[in-house]
Amino acid sequence: MKAVASAYFPFSNSAFMFTTPLNDALALGDADWASQPVVVQQSIHPRTDVRIFIVGEFAAAASTQVDGPDWRLGSKDARWSPCTPPAPIIEGCRAYINAFGLAYGAFDFAIDDRTWWFLECNQAGEFAFADRPLKLGVADAIANWLIGDSS
Repeated sequence: MKAVASAYFPFSNSAFMFTTPLNDALALGDADWASQPVVVQQSIHPRTDVRIFIVGEFAAAASTQVDGPDWRLGSKDARWSPCTPPAPIIEGCRAYINAFGLAYGAFDFAIDDRTWWFLECNQAGEFAFADRPLKLGVADAIANWLIGDSS
């Protein structure tokens, strides 16, 4: 389960919350469920998480192995590597950006042994955790977009 907005206060007293196992959410009362829209999705374990960064025509991606509901809960152990998603996945991300008039999107996918599961598009998604160590070029692509240079 994941909140549609940044925080879901029955699980977090801050402005942020991680993906939470549904069994924890089921213990909440009806009033808590009605206080904010949530997304409930199938648990995919084990899996590989992929974040795809799109800035105009630029695309880069990184992946990490996950053994839990949210890779960020074990982020000290997360080992990100550059990856190359299939062309139809990149094309779908670009179509999403264009359909919603976005300049940037950080797309999250979970991959099991055969399927790329779309989780979300973060219109302001973090990129430095992968961009800096893996030298993906995301910051450069954003800077180029800001100055109007699409090369």
